[in-house]
Amino acid sequence: MPQAPASLNSLTDQHMKFITMCKQELGSSNLPMDFDQWTLQQQYDHLVNNTSKYFPNIPESLRFVLPATFEDGDCGRPANERPDWLDMDKFYRGQQFALRYFCSLSISNLMGLLQIFSFADGLKPLILSQKSNTPYRAFKRYLSTISRFRNWYTSDPWCNGTQAYRDIQTVRRLHRTMRKKLCSMSDDRIDLASEIPHIKCPAFKTIAEDFADTCPTAKSRQCPYTMSKMKGLNQGDMSGTQFACMGLIVLYPEQFGVYNASDEDLEAFCHLWRGLGYLLGIEDQYNFCRGSLQDVRQRTEDFIEHWVKPNFRTVTAEWEHMSICLYEGTGDIAYFNSYKVFLLYLCDIFKLNMPRLYISLSLSERIMYVLLKFMFLYLLKLPGVFPIMNAMFHKSLNRAASFGFMEHAKLKKKSSKIVPEFVVMQI
Repeated sequence: MPQAPASLNSLTDQHMKFITMCKQELGSSNLPMDFDQWTLQQQYDHLVNNTSKYFPNIPESLRFVLPATFEDGDCGRPANERPDWLDMDKFYRGQQFALRYFCSLSISNLMGLLQIFSFADGLKPLILSQKSNTPYRAFKRYLSTISRFRNWYTSDPWCNGTQAYRDIQTVRRLHRTMRKKLCSMSDDRIDLASEIPHIKCPAFKTIAEDFADTCPTAKSRQCPYTMSKMKGLNQGDMSGTQFACMGLIVLYPEQFGVYNASDEDLEAFCHLWRGLGYLLGIEDQYNFCRGSLQDVRQRTEDFIEHWVKPNFRTVTAEWEHMSICLYEGTGDIAYFNSYKVFLLYLCDIFKLNMPRLYISLSLSERIMYVLLKFMFLYLLKLPGVFPIMNAMFHKSLNRAASFGFMEHAKLKKKSSKIVPEFVVMQI
């Protein structure tokens, strides 16, 4: 019989629901003969230590996510603690890469959110926060997020007093507050409070039909995020957020206009996000960006092929609502404001056929789609174009950050015509 590690905390309801689910789905014949005689801690340890046996449909590169979903999203390490593996020269090179391609990187980050929103339980904290469930609120939230990323790329986040350091601590505090809120609520309360009044999902049926035709069906026990209900912004959630922040650029650089980056540049960019993940409280064994560039690329490809694509088959109306708010809100920063255009381009990259979505595009959206593809696939190949695009994007970001009362009033009025201002019900 295995011995439970003394360092593990006592089991939560989530652990016990997971154990019960495994017993029901695996059956007693597939578990050790005396399994029911073990303590719950020993049962849990046995299951997560034998993922290849009990969860063979989880890609090998991503099996670390299963135990990660049961761990607190912030391990609580000191703010200025530096890991032994940190190479500051490589970290600075990663920052330089991020700034050199900042415009494309920011666009890829927003497209990463389209993927993360597809995880229903992961979307609920965003709805509950009430920070991005209307275009105006999304404008404020993602203006802040993009600005913070820029700060993380321009100063030393380990150095007390820098803006990057302060922003890291702010994000950790925000995560801690949301984590406490979620942990104080039952699953039923979270579900009820995550319902969106005045939900906007005009293309949901069209998109769902395309996804049903083109996306693969998930296999049994394939994705830890959907295997059982998790809450509290766990380590698995944090690792998935890293994926959204860097995955598309690392796996598909040329589809975002990044044509001249070497493997060393991309590896440095991964090192940058490994360091940022460390600062945000991610344990080393759960850090999405650990290992070689090839390791990270494999992890990213598996995340998309085995989790995102099957997940698209089950997107909800809330997914479309939040996607609309995201792009309508950030349109005042990034110029393009149609989530359907970016979703179609993302599906092009993923080789997902979306004929109904394309037909549903308006004339202006089709023009936007052609311009987006032209920019990434042709225009950004030309020398000197990226600096101009970055300068325009930085100017737009700075302009939005300096908006006064009148500008915000106009944005709020425009937002309310798309989605009425509302407060999510707190049960």
